Amino acid sequence: MDANSSSSSMLQRQRHNDPIWRCCGRLAVAIAAFGCLYVMATLPVATAAPAAAQLVARDEIESFEVSPFSNFTERVTEIQHDGNDGRFLVMGDIHGCLDEFNELVNKMQYQQGRDRLVLLGDLTDKGPDSLGVVRRARELGAMCVRGNHDDKVIRIASYLRSHGGRSGDGDTQHASKDEEDEEEKKGKALPEGHVHDDIKWTNHHFGIAEQLDDEDYEYLQQCSLIMSLPDRHSILVHAGLDPNIKSLDEQDPYYVMNMRSLDKDGHPVKHKKDGKMRWFDAWNEYGPSEKVYYAHAASSGLQINGRTYGIDTGCVYGGQLTALDIDTHKLYQIQCPQYTEHD
Repeated sequence: MDANSSSSSMLQRQRHNDPIWRCCGRLAVAIAAFGCLYVMATLPVATAAPAAAQLVARDEIESFEVSPFSNFTERVTEIQHDGNDGRFLVMGDIHGCLDEFNELVNKMQYQQGRDRLVLLGDLTDKGPDSLGVVRRARELGAMCVRGNHDDKVIRIASYLRSHGGRSGDGDTQHASKDEEDEEEKKGKALPEGHVHDDIKWTNHHFGIAEQLDDEDYEYLQQCSLIMSLPDRHSILVHAGLDPNIKSLDEQDPYYVMNMRSLDKDGHPVKHKKDGKMRWFDAWNEYGPSEKVYYAHAASSGLQINGRTYGIDTGCVYGGQLTALDIDTHKLYQIQCPQYTEHD
C-alpha cells in the first residue's frame, strides 16, 4: 500500500469514528429522503378521478334551481334501435342558418322515414332565420336535444304563455308596457328563482320567443336534455356531461347545456378559462364507458377523441356545418358564410 492510500484509509476511519461526521451523514440521508417524498407527493396523478374529498365538496358549493319555465317534457329520452337499416345522423349547432341546414340535408341525402336525424341543440339565435330552422326541422321529422340558446327561447316563451302573452304574430307584449319599462329600468330578470343564468327583460332571445306559434313552441319544448341510445352504448347532449356523475338523471341541466371544462376540484364550468381540464378529456380518462356525441364548443372545432365526438364546427361564424353518422362515423360537411363574430 502506498503512502497516499494509507493516508486516505486513516482519514476514512477517523471520519467514521468521529460523532460529528456520523451526525452529518445521517442528516444528509434524512434531507434526501424528505426531498424524495415531497416530489412524489406533488406529482399529478394522470388518469385518476378527483379524490373522494373533492367530490364531497360538490355538495358544499352553491345550489341553483332549474327554471320553472324550462318545461322539459323529458330530461332523459331513451331511443331504442327500431330495426330498420337507415342511418342514425347527428348534426351540430345550426344557429338559424336555414340555407346551410337545407344544403347539408341535401348533401347527405337524408331519407325521411328511413334515416334518423338528431340536431344536437342550438337550432336558434345568432343566424338569420331561427324560426325557419325550427319549422324546417319539424318538416323533416328531426329529433333534437336542447341547447343553451334554445333553452332561453323556451323559458321566455313559457313565461309569456303563462302570463297571457300571445306568440306567433310578432306583436307579443311580454308584460304591460308600464311593467316592462319599470323592469328594464331596474335591470331585473324573469322571476325564475335562483337560476344559473338570469334572463333580463332586455334579452335578445325575446325576439325569437315572440315569433313561435304553438307547433314551434311544442317542438322546441320536447327537445330532450339528454338522449340515451342503450343499444349503441351512446349518449347525445348539447354541451357535455359531468364524468363524476354516473346517473344521467342526476346531471345538472345547466351544465349539460353549457359546460366546457372541469375546474381543479372536478366540477363543471361554463368557460374554458375557469377550467383545468376539458370535460371530454376527463370522460375519456375516467368517465363511464359510453360514447358521447355533443356540439356547443365551436372554438374547439371538430373533436374526435376516444369515446367523445364534438361536431360544432362554427357554421354561423363562417366555419362549417357538420353531421355525423354515429354507426359508421362518416362525416358530412358544408362551408358556411359568416353571419356574426365569435363571442
